[in-house]
Amino acid sequence: MPSPADWRRLSAFGLPPGSVRALLALLVAATVCGTLALHPEREVPAYLRDLMFIILGHYFAVRGRSRGPGAPGSGESGVAVPPPLYLPRGTVRLLLVLGFVAVAVLLFRRGRLLPIEENPGAVTLLLVAGFLLGALVKAVASRFSAGGRPRWFRALEDAKATAALLAAAVLVVLAWDDASPFLPEGLSATVPRLGEHGPEHLAAALIGFYFGSR
Repeated sequence: MPSPADWRRLSAFGLPPGSVRALLALLVAATVCGTLALHPEREVPAYLRDLMFIILGHYFAVRGRSRGPGAPGSGESGVAVPPPLYLPRGTVRLLLVLGFVAVAVLLFRRGRLLPIEENPGAVTLLLVAGFLLGALVKAVASRFSAGGRPRWFRALEDAKATAALLAAAVLVVLAWDDASPFLPEGLSATVPRLGEHGPEHLAAALIGFYFGSR
């Protein structure tokens, strides 16, 4: 394992490790947020939306666990590695959250957040909110369980897992029915919907919440 003293030699452009990923994350997030702010009546392009969730998964799931020896900033061999882009640690994650919160507040003040059938771009905000809320729950739970997890923690985990599995079952059934209809025709009329958007969007948000909380 190379020592932190080698980071200038090993990292792209001689920047601290993670700087290029941080720059890419901020550029993609700014594009998604800008698209939502300017045209909430349009759905966010699938390639941007999917890429955004890959980035969120990296920063709030994978990167959150990479704090062991040899990780950036771990100080191995007595040499500290600067955070990505020389920004204070956690800045990129904070900017990602603030960007989506700012867009949600802006659209709400303009009256463009709801109804969702007139502003389908808000579906992306719903999915992002589910994931980020899960990440927040994870952060709070980790602080409370630092001295040992209480008895209710297992019950909470079971409840979250059950809800996520039920949401996944709904999502899978609806996705297959959309690809090759097999559900009774009258059933779709009785299912609650968000305008033109069905329960699959809420199910996806709940699954995103579970991944964020893990």
